[in-house]
Order: sequence, then C-alpha cells, then structure tokens
Amino acid sequence: MKIAMVFFVTEEYKIGLDVLLHSLNKHNSLDNIDKILITNDIKNYNNFEVMNIDESAYKNTVKVNPRFEKTFYKFEAFKIKGYDRIILMDCDMLCLGDISYLFSSEINKYNLYGVQDYDDGLNSKKINTGLLVINKPMINEDVYRDLIRFSELVYFMDGGDQGIINHYLKKNNIDFGYLPTKYNVIKRIYKNYPSLWEKIKKDLCLLHFVAIKPWEENSESFDYSSLDKLWYTEYDEIFKR
Repeated sequence: MKIAMVFFVTEEYKIGLDVLLHSLNKHNSLDNIDKILITNDIKNYNNFEVMNIDESAYKNTVKVNPRFEKTFYKFEAFKIKGYDRIILMDCDMLCLGDISYLFSSEINKYNLYGVQDYDDGLNSKKINTGLLVINKPMINEDVYRDLIRFSELVYFMDGGDQGIINHYLKKNNIDFGYLPTKYNVIKRIYKNYPSLWEKIKKDLCLLHFVAIKPWEENSESFDYSSLDKLWYTEYDEIFKR
C-alpha cells in the first residue's frame, strides 16, 4: 500500500509544521513515507514534494472567516494521484505517541476516517478535519471538484474546510469511519470535558491546538499553558540546542 502524509501550511504557520515533524519523528519511523506540502507561498521544504496551489480555483469560495478561508486549499489532497492512502494533517498538532495505526490495513473498511468533532458536542456525528485518513476510492478529481463546488454554495459557521467536508459526506450519504480520539485530541476537550480528558490523557497520540496556537499571542480566557508547554518543549529541542 502506497501512502503519503500531506500537510497544508503557509509561511505564517511553518513554525507549527517544524515542531510537528520533530515530534512525529521522535515517536515514529517515517523515513520511507512520502511527504507532500500543499502551500500557496512556500517554494521548498526539507525533502517534501511541494504542491503549489492554483488559487484561482478558489476565487468563488464563500469567504466567511478570513482566518480559515485558506483551509479550503486542503481539498487539493483529494486529487493527489498515485497513492492508496493520504494521511492529511493540520500543522497545529503535536505528536506524543505511536501513530502506526494510521498506516495499517485495519482502517481499510471505509473510504475516509476521522476523529469525532467534540467541538460539536459529545454526541456529535461530525468529524474534525485536522486529521483525515483518505483511502483510494475518495482520492480523485470528482471529490475535489464537489468540495470546491460546495464551498462556493454553502455557508458554515466555521468558515473553513471542516463544514464543507462534513456537508459533502452527509449530502452524498458516505459512510465514514471514526478513529480513536487519541489521534486528534482537540485542546478544548481539556477545558470542556475534563472527565473525558482524564480517560485519554495518558494515551494521547496527536494533540490539536485549535483556535489560538502556542506560538501566537495568547488572548484566550482559559489557561492552556500546561498544554502549550508540551509544544514548547519540542520547540526548544529544535531551536535552542
């Protein structure tokens, strides 16, 4: 099975990818996995294949929130040819454990996998698109074009890719699989669902810094400093040796 790890990042968020990759390599052996960067403003990065976006394809997307409108560029991952599986990851994540399960044949039943979106409640049926496992049947131009089309027609409060992808799955009655929570633990679980956090905190694999990032000026009312410290531990290993 031929697999690629795909990341969307702009120059502004490149620091997040630097730290994520450092943490991924600390806990996993990824030397033989292809890595692809989707970007609109980075020319080269490490040993990645760089896919520069034709931004004109997104000129008619509904602009709801300027902070998230470029997340539509993640749709490019659905048209990358030559792979049986794409693992699409946001760069505001931190790896804390083994993610080999994401490469395994155990998650071949469904065409797409993601973690339940706890921002939408404990009983949410939606997925958080910060981490997606996209299997071959959904890696094609038709899916890509449909996602672009929906992003031109439909308004969602999140103003980004997540609402569109969940809408696409529902509209087309596509069955998808849920990954264990530990593969995309959004930081707000720590605040909103402390009992759930207690259950999963010792087994975290990917911690997702949604909203304000550790490297951004902190304007949040809730204190996430203990989580930010995990990110800065990795940062210091890279830049303060």
